[in-house]
Amino acid sequence: MKSTFWIVTIILCLTISESFVSWMLAVFVGNYNLTDGFDRAFNLFTFKGYLFSLGFRIIPFIALFFVISVLKNSLTKYINAVSWCWLNGMVVFITFCYWDVQHSLYTDAHTASTYGIAFIFIPFLAIPVGFISGGLGLAGALVYDKIKSG
Repeated sequence: MKSTFWIVTIILCLTISESFVSWMLAVFVGNYNLTDGFDRAFNLFTFKGYLFSLGFRIIPFIALFFVISVLKNSLTKYINAVSWCWLNGMVVFITFCYWDVQHSLYTDAHTASTYGIAFIFIPFLAIPVGFISGGLGLAGALVYDKIKSG
């Protein structure tokens, strides 16, 4: 794997957080401007809380690392497609779920008292989503390879 993939993976792991998604919600749903939305989203931010959340959020990224480590020798030709699709599927899923969980905070909808528990389970659910996305990437690469070779 090229270092570009790992740099992108690390950046996404560190930045796609509930606070970042809350900022996007504040801007796009709550009609805040960028700075007021940032203040609203990060008003309760602490580094300790960020590290606690990161402890859960890093789990699917570790799973991705192990899958790539295991498959890189057997799927050398297709490892890029598998890994990028896995990463994209996982990040889109995590972002969408964080968005869905926090959406009611910026609307008139009722927010469940236990919505915070979702932030613990979402990363675990992202593992099978990443696996499926990686499998789709492999299938797409195989189809492409077959069409290309005639």
